[in-house]
Amino acid sequence: MKNVVIICFLIVCTNMYSQQHTIFGPIGSTWYYSRASQFPPSDRLFSFVSEKDTLLDGFNARILGCYVSISGELKRIDSLTKYIATNGNKVYYRVVNEFVILFDFDAIQGDTVHSAVEEFPIDMGCYSDFSSGIIQYSYVIDSISTIIIDGTELKIQYVTVISPISGPTWQFYNPIIERIGNKELGSFWWGEGEACILEDNGFLRCYHDSDITYRSPIFDEDLACDYTIIPELEIDNTLNVYPNPANNVIIIPSESINIEIYNSLGTKFPFEINAGEIDIHEFESGIYFLIFQSNGILKHSTFLIIN
Repeated sequence: MKNVVIICFLIVCTNMYSQQHTIFGPIGSTWYYSRASQFPPSDRLFSFVSEKDTLLDGFNARILGCYVSISGELKRIDSLTKYIATNGNKVYYRVVNEFVILFDFDAIQGDTVHSAVEEFPIDMGCYSDFSSGIIQYSYVIDSISTIIIDGTELKIQYVTVISPISGPTWQFYNPIIERIGNKELGSFWWGEGEACILEDNGFLRCYHDSDITYRSPIFDEDLACDYTIIPELEIDNTLNVYPNPANNVIIIPSESINIEIYNSLGTKFPFEINAGEIDIHEFESGIYFLIFQSNGILKHSTFLIIN
């Protein structure tokens, strides 16, 4: 019996990849995600917390509990649990019933990383078609450098995603950092079916572990990473957009931030702005709603476009 136990132990150890080769996802590390470019801050916050290790599919995997904001409180949703594992400087995560590579921090410029993504039912404002199952994709390492965060030097990769054979063009915002993952818009890791890597919705607000803390520069530095309550700002309903009606540009204060434009159906419209002038020449005729913050005051108004 002792020999059988020893043989089984050796088999498990041979096939088990150790988490100890890298510090990616150490116990207690937390990623905070929410919708991007939204003001006031979205209440669609969720986070992943590295909780403990477990043996799974031959990997010494790390359990990432998913916590979703429900009525202002983050609650663990067991069905949304994720798993990561490492082999040296390669980071894997579990897609359906197997581990696939997510990041390879041993990769050099020009290398291609092949991965996959599955449906994940968190609404982050972007979607993909998973009716045919998981989506296979790849990305190329364009360049490599380093970044210092809280005194720790971390490898950073700039990459280009290779589009799948079918479906939309895959996009996400660079770069990838070895301890954090993708650090900007796009949520290269999680999202609606993890499909936020296709669009600029969903972003990483903050990452935190025992050694480093990262905050996205587009998230208000005065707010806690798990903030979900609408701030109490003075609201100015008297704003007059100029010109109104308009057909080429509208003018707002140059110091304005968190600017959003919606049509009468509630659809949000992208735009370009320069020195307080918003380019609306491609907008269709109709009534639009403008919201922005200026000097701590939330302002909103309506304007008419006539083409």
